Amino acid sequence: MSLCVEQALLAIAYAEDVQEIIHTPHGVKYIIEGKIATPQEVNRPLAYRLDYR
Repeated sequence: MSLCVEQALLAIAYAEDVQEIIHTPHGVKYIIEGKIATPQEVNRPLAYRLDYR
């Protein structure tokens, strides 16, 4: 994962609320929705699932 993508994902994680928490046999998933800038600097919706085991 590139540094820019990682920084953008961290910014979303700090700024947005957790939408959903899912418990699975593999761990807990926190669903956080936000927008991320694309290379053309257009904000696109992003659903990224963070898995913690």
